[in-house]
Parts: sequence; structure tokens; C-alpha cells
Amino acid sequence: MLVKLSKKTAGLIVFFTLFTGLIFLFQWNWFKPALQGYLVQKSHRIVTIGELDIDFSGLLNPTIKFKDLYIQNASWSNEYPLIVAKEISFTLNGLQLLMNKKGKSVDISMKDAEVNLESLSNGLRNWRITDPTYRGIGKYTLLSLNVQRSTIRFNSRVTNLDVTAIVSPNSNHAELPCKIQFMGNYGKFPI
Repeated sequence: MLVKLSKKTAGLIVFFTLFTGLIFLFQWNWFKPALQGYLVQKSHRIVTIGELDIDFSGLLNPTIKFKDLYIQNASWSNEYPLIVAKEISFTLNGLQLLMNKKGKSVDISMKDAEVNLESLSNGLRNWRITDPTYRGIGKYTLLSLNVQRSTIRFNSRVTNLDVTAIVSPNSNHAELPCKIQFMGNYGKFPI
């Protein structure tokens, strides 16, 4: 038994099918120069992206994937780059992006990366890339962080905390695939 569809419904089905196919097959690297230029212009930092891809396999939760990402640190921060990552990806909640203008959540995965985060007592934070002088509440909430073979450093001049976490493979224990080594200082006290 065939169902008869109106021209409008059939047109919407064809449009949705073509649009979905375009999203899945699109070469997102074409946007790489525009994204790099936008980030350089907004942040006043050097930004280089080796490869850019957006994965919609989570349907409403797109994952933005970068390979060979480099973001220079803020001019007031330490000499280390903000991010140097062989692979880093950000998974966003699509419904939150569309409906919630204030708070959005993100899941971050990184491999072979070095991240240097720093905050000043006046509220400046070096991870604010598109609006470096913004000192208010963040727009994104980090829900999960998946790290492999990477180093994350956090230096807060507000709390006088300087801590580094080094994540590396743990070949000694099969049930614990990685080990995390912490080092640093809280004021005058070593961690």
C-alpha cells in the first residue's frame, strides 16, 4: 500500500535527506582558513590548525575535531603556548547551543597535548580566546575531560596555586591504563 505525500512533504523529505548527506560528507577543512583568521583576529594570538573536522555521528551532539592545533598564549601569560595538541576534540550539546544562551556544556578529549592555563587576580584568564578581556562567568561548563599522553598546567595567581598534571600510559597495570603524576606548589607548600 503506497502512501500519497503532498508536494510540500515530499520536498521537505528530499531537502532533509540531501542536507543530512551534505553535513556528513562535507569537507570541513574548507572552513579552516576562515576559522583560523577569526580566532587570530579576536584573540590577537597565533593560531594554527592542521586539520578540522566536525562529526555529527552523535546527531544532536556535534564533535569539533582538531589535529595539530597550536594556540599562542596571552601576551601577559607565561612563555609556553596555551595549547599544543596532536589531537583535541570538543563535543557540544546541540540542544543547549540552540536553546540555552547562557550556559553550555562541553566534553573535551585530547591526545599528545600540552595545555597551559593561567588566571590573574584581576580576573583575566588566558583560555578566553574569542574575548580575551572578558572577566565574567564562563559560557561553557566542562562535563568531562578525556586525556591521553598529555600535560595540563594550571597557574592561578588568585589562589597562588601552580599545579601540573602529567598523564602517561601505565604499562604496569592493565586495569589502570594511564597514570597521572601531579606536581607543583600551593603557596610555599609543595604538592
